[in-house]
Amino acid sequence: MSRKPQNKRKRDTAYHPELHTRDVNSREIFKNDTLASQFLRNYTNIPLFANVQPEDIKDVSSKSTLFTAMRRKR
Repeated sequence: MSRKPQNKRKRDTAYHPELHTRDVNSREIFKNDTLASQFLRNYTNIPLFANVQPEDIKDVSSKSTLFTAMRRKR
């Protein structure tokens, strides 16, 4: 008794560039104040970030020696 494949899923492996957007990693987002504020405002469910603006974001990575050491490596 052998089973036949059910093929329930349509196999569309064609690439549609109009449907794909550029993949952006977290480093690019948090390097840009506007993108970081949009992320915090729209994609986190934290009331404190509901009205965050680009002007509200500060770079405090220089206060931590861990971040300073990581930046030197790159």
